[in-house]
Amino acid sequence: DNDNFSARNDFGGYLCQSGRMEEGLAQFDRALRNPYNDRLYISQLGAGACYVRILNWKEAEGYFFLALVGRPKLAMALYQMAEVTFAQADHLRTRAYLQRFFDTGAESAASLLLAVRNELKLKASDLVQLHADRLRTEFPTSSEASDMARLMAKAND
Repeated sequence: DNDNFSARNDFGGYLCQSGRMEEGLAQFDRALRNPYNDRLYISQLGAGACYVRILNWKEAEGYFFLALVGRPKLAMALYQMAEVTFAQADHLRTRAYLQRFFDTGAESAASLLLAVRNELKLKASDLVQLHADRLRTEFPTSSEASDMARLMAKAND
């Protein structure tokens, strides 16, 4: 069905993951233009993720921002915005998006490692320690905990 926005979102995601970015983005665009799409944020997250895959931070940021306009506490969009702003070396905004992400009650090894990396860039040793301790405590066997240990050792050289 040409007007099935849910199928377009799924197919768009598949195409983007398969490296067929233009086709995938066209599917998300069609889903976004569907007047019956009552879950625009899913299409916006998908399009943003597609742009992340090709390192187009500004376009990705635009779609994640739109998802947050409609759903300001959408954890996935907050985390994606943190990733995108970190990639652009906008560390204060990264901190703000991560704080909003953590305020939703969401937490992952990846988000805590990003917080450690970001606070190292800001030279905020107290926050580095806070996030590092949380990562070690909550996700001790994760690959992110191992990555963090190497990162911290390197930072202390």
